[in-house]
Amino acid sequence: MKGIQRETEIIEEERQGNAGRHLRALMKNRWIRYALVVAVILALLLIAAHLIKNSRFKTYEITELEGGNTGAFQYCGIEGDVLRYGTENARLTGEDGSVLWNVSYSMQAPALARCGSTVVLYDKNGTSVVICGREGQIGSFSTDMPILKAETAAQGATAAILEDSSDTWIRYYDPQGEVIASFKTAMDSTGYPLDIGLSEDGLLMAVSFLKYEDGRPKTELNFYNFGSAGQIQVDNQVSSFSYDNLLIPEVVYLDEDTCAAFREDGFTLFGGGQIPEEQKKITVEQEIVSIFHDASHIGLVLENGQGSSGFILELYGKDGELLFQKELDYGYQGIEIESGQILLYNRTGFCVYSQAGVEKFRGELNGVMIQQMSGIGRSRFLLVTEEGLYRIQLK
Repeated sequence: MKGIQRETEIIEEERQGNAGRHLRALMKNRWIRYALVVAVILALLLIAAHLIKNSRFKTYEITELEGGNTGAFQYCGIEGDVLRYGTENARLTGEDGSVLWNVSYSMQAPALARCGSTVVLYDKNGTSVVICGREGQIGSFSTDMPILKAETAAQGATAAILEDSSDTWIRYYDPQGEVIASFKTAMDSTGYPLDIGLSEDGLLMAVSFLKYEDGRPKTELNFYNFGSAGQIQVDNQVSSFSYDNLLIPEVVYLDEDTCAAFREDGFTLFGGGQIPEEQKKITVEQEIVSIFHDASHIGLVLENGQGSSGFILELYGKDGELLFQKELDYGYQGIEIESGQILLYNRTGFCVYSQAGVEKFRGELNGVMIQQMSGIGRSRFLLVTEEGLYRIQLK
């Protein structure tokens, strides 16, 4: 009986072993099939991405948004919506044509700066300031001196360069006009402020100052911190950089940390958190014709002295890495980057490049004289003519 029982146990063990091996084989085959399916899907996605990246739009659809004379207004695309502003009011319109908000004011020469969906409207050489967000007006106030330049942060805090007949000041306001910080500038000490940049969160400010030493120009770039790191510093200044025989006419914060300072011969990137430091310096030999940027990219159009075309188009990431460089044979009057696409336009047509340098579209607008174009989303553009306001959708 014991022999029969042991034989039965052996048979059962062999059966279970065979079943286990069969199960493992099935699982192995299943994982192989799964891996093959995943590999095929990934390959198809890569092929589709390549085709999309290198595909061209063939035509466009144009839709009228607003008829009549547009000469009294300026227009700006803001995250898919359209901002119209003039001397008496500003109005934000959604993609479906609905009015999201309308703000009244009185300005002689309205100018605009934006940070994401937040905009500051200010009266250039006047004293009025109006700050608006996606839902409407955030705040408004008047300054005690004429405004040369203003910038805003995402929450509506606003920095401004102010100047009267004898003094120039840098002032930093909350959205209701309360002064957060203020300091006077002078040519013989700090220098004359050329430009001002404000980080997205409003904690960091960069100011480019022009100075002269022994009759030669010099730029001093100062950084101010309105958080804890700047509280123990004079005028909240946490770092400073000097550049002899060099002008820095424009400074801009791309995000909360990255600042780009545009020189006559390129640009310098600053980062490092609470106390900004030089991160990367890009130098070009050709003359810079145009500068454009968004939160992730910096673009340059350069003279092309030796090439067959008139310009060289370069695009960099915000880390300073060159994404592409190519000859540009398109005569343009305006250029910008929006939603990963570079838009160039002139009086009669426009051209669109991808952020990889692929020309996606080039065409003429028959019977239309373009005053302004602006990106309002992926492959969608705002067109301003003397006859009205239109939306263009590439197809």
